[in-house]
Amino acid sequence: YLCSRPICGTDFTSPRWFVLNGSGFICSALTYCIHIFSLVTMQTEALSTQFWATDSRTGDVVLPLTKHAAFFLYGLRALSLALTSISLYSHLRTMLTDPHVIPATATPLTPDQQARYPHRPRPLPSAAANSQALLTLHSRVCSKCNSNYKPPRSSHCSALGRCVLKLDHFCPWVNNAVGFGNHSLFICFVGYTCLTCLWTFTVQIW
Repeated sequence: YLCSRPICGTDFTSPRWFVLNGSGFICSALTYCIHIFSLVTMQTEALSTQFWATDSRTGDVVLPLTKHAAFFLYGLRALSLALTSISLYSHLRTMLTDPHVIPATATPLTPDQQARYPHRPRPLPSAAANSQALLTLHSRVCSKCNSNYKPPRSSHCSALGRCVLKLDHFCPWVNNAVGFGNHSLFICFVGYTCLTCLWTFTVQIW
């Protein structure tokens, strides 16, 4: 039983969401390697106490750092570590979060159910119009998902083989599709990665 049950995957029987994609594995591993290499370079060279305590022109050892200067230097190292950690954490959350795939048992809302949600379109006034609206909704099926219901604002992802609500794209660098469920996490990952790159560039030229 344990061997027949998948540990992770993209179907509803998997306990954990994880996309099994070869190119995604490689790109995700490169992402972690680049972040870790940048962090190690910052900690061991650019923000090293020995580097800051030597003359950049002759290489001779100068006076040791003062207490305040050393405290400031360790603060810079802590900031570099924090930015890299937050960026990698955002990447991990984006990779392991369901982008909100459409279930195989999904069905459109009835007019009575639509009336309970003010942010959803109101049902048409006449019964004939309601029936026509239901017929139109039921005709929205995906030909690539075994004719399953395809809600509005959903698109088929060929990498997942599933329809995703508000699908933006499939990003191999996070090994996942970017949709309604993980869009904010993806934006956080991109933002923190940009901050990390900017911070690394600033320290290197400083």
